[in-house]
Amino acid sequence: MRIGFAFAAAFALLSACAAGYYFAYIHNVLVVESPSHGHVKASVADGKANAADYELILSNRGLGEIRILDISASCACTKITCEGAIKPFSSVKLAARVEFPAGELEGRAVDIAIKSDARNSAQMHRFVAESGDHYSYWPQKADLGKIFEGRGSEAAEVEFLFKAPPGAVPKFDASASNAELAVGSALLEDGQNVEYPGGSRACFLRGKVSVRAQGPLSGSGRRSSALNVSFSCGAIRHDISVPVEWEIVPSAYFSQGSYIFSERHPRVRAKFYYDSSSLEIRGYSVDGGAFEMEKAELRPGLCEFAILTRGKRGGNGTLSVELSDGAKISARLEYAAGIP
Repeated sequence: MRIGFAFAAAFALLSACAAGYYFAYIHNVLVVESPSHGHVKASVADGKANAADYELILSNRGLGEIRILDISASCACTKITCEGAIKPFSSVKLAARVEFPAGELEGRAVDIAIKSDARNSAQMHRFVAESGDHYSYWPQKADLGKIFEGRGSEAAEVEFLFKAPPGAVPKFDASASNAELAVGSALLEDGQNVEYPGGSRACFLRGKVSVRAQGPLSGSGRRSSALNVSFSCGAIRHDISVPVEWEIVPSAYFSQGSYIFSERHPRVRAKFYYDSSSLEIRGYSVDGGAFEMEKAELRPGLCEFAILTRGKRGGNGTLSVELSDGAKISARLEYAAGIP
């Protein structure tokens, strides 16, 4: 009899302890687990963006259902999908996708807030999406602009960002694909070390290279070439070709070969460009009785002329600029009858 009573008392005590443990630690408690321990590496999606897929396991180990009320992320780049309720003794998967520009090599840290009707709500979870790319550069194309014939261009700078293993010795070189381009020294700054959750590390190195079209340039029209960059660090090697473009223009020219007037457009502004380092404006004039000079604005390298028609339909004229080297550059002025 005493043995039975003792057994019943022990069973009652164990049951009370189990019930206490259940209600204290299991009942209506949402358990959040990260299979990747807060760290995920991204991959390149469509060659334009890094996409990092991250998962959380939400578990309900109690007897009652837990409803998910709201899930939000600290970054608008994150899209989250998850079921709205977790049945007893079951789990659901929270899927988060982070998208960010491929040039953002450091990756992003994202905080996820999970609100539910569980008594341990709300819960915060942080994870780091590490970039899958290993380099980026800006601009994607070096445009040297318009260059006067016989001259060279100003230098344009291209910046690079490389992701490399820490401790390795980097090598950074640059060259041009043809003799018209002059390439400056390839400069590499000291690296910045980053340690990610889980123990992985990376070093980010910034480099700069200047490029210019070297004169004297001849001919006219658009030209193209390439800046060739080589980067190596340990087992990593990148060979990058950056397009370079420029346009060779005459030493003096109007923005248009002819300017059209009409009844509704009796006034035009004609732009005249010239190489002010070697040329000066000696004079300007409007020929033909159908037009007159309303205003002239003279600046080094650029002149703007406001020309007004006198309303003589069908009249033609010429706008001319005289230069210090004796050249005279002209543009045609036309009144187009019948055009409103």
